[in-house]
Amino acid sequence: MPAATGETAKGVVEKANHTAAHRWWRTLPDDVTAAQAQALLDQFCERVTDRRRRIDADGNRCTVADLAAAEQLRPVPTVPPIAVLTVTRKATAQALVHYRGNRYSLPPELAGATVTHRVGATTLAIVTPSGVTVAVHPRRADGTGATDRTDQHVTALNTAAMAASSSAAPHRSKRRVPPGPDARAAADALRAKTVAGRSDRVRTRRRLIGQYGVCPRAAGNGGVQVKAVATAEATPLARAGDSREPAAVCT
Repeated sequence: MPAATGETAKGVVEKANHTAAHRWWRTLPDDVTAAQAQALLDQFCERVTDRRRRIDADGNRCTVADLAAAEQLRPVPTVPPIAVLTVTRKATAQALVHYRGNRYSLPPELAGATVTHRVGATTLAIVTPSGVTVAVHPRRADGTGATDRTDQHVTALNTAAMAASSSAAPHRSKRRVPPGPDARAAADALRAKTVAGRSDRVRTRRRLIGQYGVCPRAAGNGGVQVKAVATAEATPLARAGDSREPAAVCT
């Protein structure tokens, strides 16, 4: 049956199968063999299918059999075609590309670049986007975790690593550097500011307690009554010999 094309291809094929089922399949006897059924199908196609009317490229009326006889088919190739699988991969910083559980090397200047694998039966070629083949490796068994590096790539990678190294002193952040005079002065100013702010808060709290008898920390909750503690044991100021008003605590 000629292949149907176009938007109605699915419907054409389904209708042809429907016609064959009604006009040929249901007419077969129950004891027919596969070879006999094939012979009867060939006869049905010659009698019904090949005689369907069609229009050729020149606009002349013809049949399906006439179109099939006029088709020019190429001869069957004597050698099976060679199929090449291509996949895209990104090289690692170690100048390696991954393929099916294995790693293959490429020149170190292509580290981080996107390359293409051309996978053959026994080899794997690495090709740049411009079409230059930079490496050809023998294929390893899938999933073995093997790393295939050529001697040239190993030498080039070592050379690049040695060129990037330096004999200079280590980075300064790796040494303990004591704070200088400026840093110490800034720290002292910060401590003085913190102590002054704490003293101001203490004086404000004592003034509010003396005036209103309310703990300022609980003022948002409606105020909490306080009581004075005049004993020398419970008052830090009294123990220090301070003659100011006794301390107050929130209750």
